[in-house]
Amino acid sequence: MKEIVDKIRVQLESSPEVFEENFKYDLRIAEEILADPFPLPIGDLDRDAVIRRLRESKLHKPQYRKFWIRVCNEIIDELLNESSEVDEDWFVHKKKLALSLGRTDLAAKIFWLQVIHNARKKDLWTKTELNSMEVLAPRFRARHLRDLFRFFEYKVKGIEILPQKTIEDLNDLVLFLKTLDYNRQPEELNAEDLLELVEDYRNSLKFCYDVVRNLQQSVNNDLRQLAELEVEEWFSNMNSSSSGYLLDSFYSLMMRNESNAESYKNFILLFRNFLQKSGIKPIYPAKQVSITEEDLKYVDLIGEPMGNKPKQVSVLSPGWKFKDRVISKARVVEVKDHE
Repeated sequence: MKEIVDKIRVQLESSPEVFEENFKYDLRIAEEILADPFPLPIGDLDRDAVIRRLRESKLHKPQYRKFWIRVCNEIIDELLNESSEVDEDWFVHKKKLALSLGRTDLAAKIFWLQVIHNARKKDLWTKTELNSMEVLAPRFRARHLRDLFRFFEYKVKGIEILPQKTIEDLNDLVLFLKTLDYNRQPEELNAEDLLELVEDYRNSLKFCYDVVRNLQQSVNNDLRQLAELEVEEWFSNMNSSSSGYLLDSFYSLMMRNESNAESYKNFILLFRNFLQKSGIKPIYPAKQVSITEEDLKYVDLIGEPMGNKPKQVSVLSPGWKFKDRVISKARVVEVKDHE
């Protein structure tokens, strides 16, 4: 499944560099942890900043760091294994672990560096490709890890990868929220545990914010794509055989120099039928109608303000509905009694 990693690599090439202060040490910390997970990965870095980043990632204890490396290795071995089928139950279990533990950029960078290390041992990429993956490592973030699992899941389940990620992101958020311990009582905790609990909740809120922000972007993209698809489908139907190739007829009329009454009549008939089939219809097709105050939501009235009594009006523009929704109000003018 080498192609999954290649997809992420393409994403990283178009991703911006991360310059925020919070991410300043992540790559260095990740390298230190992979070299030896037991000592604090301080090196020449600021101790308080490193400890804060470790706490945010739940990697402040050696056993946590060792466990995360083991989880990464198990997943990566399957990810890079081209010959074996991946068991769905195994994958669901490992995905749950990865989403609960690998929700920060630091944990994600550990995963990516481990991918590079294991790929080098398996000789799956050229030296140039591996160097490129190392150069891109600072850009690898938690959202890329979630995307990697999304690609992996579609591969395991044999489903074609979809561009919309809204439902998957929402499911990931729900899955993450289920991992939180809501039953721990403050009075049962000592000062260190209480500090850890506060950090957990703060980081959980940040994670939720990131996912919800991604959801918002996905929803906006989905709505835009849906609108474009609806317009495309509408014009496609307009030029279908069942609509009498209406666009072609319109184009043919525009290109003709001479007027042809029969051609215009046929075009108007085709266009009227197409509008009816599409659910588009006039609100007031008659030339004169009587309206009440309730009808003002359908019309723009020219004349005296509407009272309690019905008013006779002349229709200047019929207005239009798409199914039950008004897409263009009718324009009407009041008919005076002496007229």
